[in-house]
Amino acid sequence: GGVKDLLGFMAEAGLQIPFKLRCFALQTGLRYIQKGAKGPWEDNMNDMASMHQNVLEIPVLFTMFLPAGRKGGVKLGMGCFASYGIGGKVVHGSQEYNTYGIPGFNMRRFDIGPAVEAGYETRHFAATLGIETGVVNVHKELGNVRARAFYLTVGYIF
Repeated sequence: GGVKDLLGFMAEAGLQIPFKLRCFALQTGLRYIQKGAKGPWEDNMNDMASMHQNVLEIPVLFTMFLPAGRKGGVKLGMGCFASYGIGGKVVHGSQEYNTYGIPGFNMRRFDIGPAVEAGYETRHFAATLGIETGVVNVHKELGNVRARAFYLTVGYIF
């Protein structure tokens, strides 16, 4: 029972702007991220629905790089994100609804919130674990519903 997160896909093109003290930087970019959850339809725990959100997101993180060994280091980041929903669907039984707009599930497209990341980087490789949670109530009629994401990414640094 209860609400469960769904697996999704994320792609990002980013930019890191170092500060004068080189271990600190400002990191931003553009992400395409799939978020979603599976939970009860209304109050019936046996009647489940899944909701998928496809969003474009701009994270803004202040990062700190801590060298670890000769080739890489730990990178910590804290900041915020702004996102805008571009598509998705809600699936309940054999019925499908658009996630955003009317007709459909009518979720709010815009969200903002805090984000935290921790990872390991070398010159051309990055592995990152992150969490973000929105502060906007994404659906008026469902009560206090917030979008959130936990992510593990692996990437190549150009």
